[in-house]
Amino acid sequence: MIYNFVEAHKIGAIIEEVDAAFDFMSRGLKNLKEQKSSVSNNHVTLQLLSSGFERLVKILLLIKDKHIDGTYPELEVAKKRFSKYNGGHGIKNMLAELMVYSESVKLMQDIPMVKEDLDYIKFDGDFTKFIEIVTEFAIS
Repeated sequence: MIYNFVEAHKIGAIIEEVDAAFDFMSRGLKNLKEQKSSVSNNHVTLQLLSSGFERLVKILLLIKDKHIDGTYPELEVAKKRFSKYNGGHGIKNMLAELMVYSESVKLMQDIPMVKEDLDYIKFDGDFTKFIEIVTEFAIS
């Protein structure tokens, strides 16, 4: 498949966002691991983790849109789309939309490892609580 310049630019931007998301999350986990006190700088860990997860679910929603429509939404359309999720910070609701969408993608349901990951996201109580915490932090 041949991509035009705009499409290639958008793909490059997605790669940068995914890299940034994973960088935030790994820095957050590193900060949590190195923390010596249970009361100091908790906001730093939560800020890093919430920023990482927020970026990642937004990118996944854009990829979902590309899968459905065949094109990535324009920047203004994407911004408007994300505003319905608590000003773009509603990680839990964005993830819920992705989970509903995953049920309609046969490939995601047919690959055992992917299905197990989706089930973990849906049914693991600790992960659900974690997503609620980072969502509340991101919104507040």
